[in-house]
Order: sequence, then C-alpha cells, then structure tokens
Amino acid sequence: MEVYNVVVLSTLLYAAETWTLYQRHIKKLEAFHQRCLRAICGIKWQDLVSDLEVLQRCKTISIETNIRHRQLRWCGHIARMSDQRLAKQLLYGELKTGKRPQGRPRKRYKDEV
Repeated sequence: MEVYNVVVLSTLLYAAETWTLYQRHIKKLEAFHQRCLRAICGIKWQDLVSDLEVLQRCKTISIETNIRHRQLRWCGHIARMSDQRLAKQLLYGELKTGKRPQGRPRKRYKDEV
C-alpha cells in the first residue's frame, strides 16, 4: 500500500489541485483506484465486497475525496497569497467583455471549489 500511495497515486493525481472534473472523469479514476486496491488486497470480484469495504480494509480514502482535499488545500493557499500574485488574480478575476457560446456553460474551476 505504501508503494501504491507514493508511486501510483502521486503520479495519477499530479497537479489534481487545478483539475476541473466531470462525473465521467471521477468514475474512471475511481474504477482504476478500486481495481488497484482489489489487486493489492487479493479481493476478487466474485467475493462480492463493496467498494467502501475495500477502502476500509486498505485504510485509504476514495479518489474523489483525495482530489477535493487537494483542491481545498490549494484554494486556501491561494486565498492567503497577496493580491498582486498572478494566481490569485486569475482565480478571483472576472472578464469584463467577450461573448460566450450558446448552450450550457462549461464547468469552471471556481464552480467546483
């Protein structure tokens, strides 16, 4: 589990603080995470063990929870920055002019956090 957390998860979630995730992305990440955990613990699909039980046995959290935790930590870091920093200006900035395409607006990072 330690090797998985250090090598695989850190590589998989590299820069996840800045991602804008849709449900389809979360499902794919969760499926990969569960598949890896089940392989590490030797749990087969025939054993009918729930995903929550797998997480409890491995003493870990879901990918979605991990990403949300990272995003909130990153937003706290940005909130404490001075107002002159570019990252804070980009996060809190608004466009004054421009046209948006017709249809449902795309999900933004601010919407998620």
